[in-house]
Amino acid sequence: MTDLASGLTGQTIFVTGSSRGTGAAIARTLASHGARVVLHFSASPDKARTLASELGEACAGMVQADFAEPGAAPQAWHEATRIAGGRLNGLVVNHGIFDASP
Repeated sequence: MTDLASGLTGQTIFVTGSSRGTGAAIARTLASHGARVVLHFSASPDKARTLASELGEACAGMVQADFAEPGAAPQAWHEATRIAGGRLNGLVVNHGIFDASP
């Protein structure tokens, strides 16, 4: 396992749910430690594009997927792997469903 303090240079990591909130913060942190990040979004392409622009070369690319749809996860993984040039070094599973309650 790589220690963040030692850097993640040369590593490509797929971060689900990375278009906003905690996922975006995770992507920024990984990029600040040298990783290239494949961003994932479900329904917020504008937010994902804004983050991709902010990350610059640290953003390897973006994957759109609605993980509520059957078969979406394997397709997203395949696309992220393709974007990464055939190999991902890590995965951060950050996506989820938020149901607000009073």
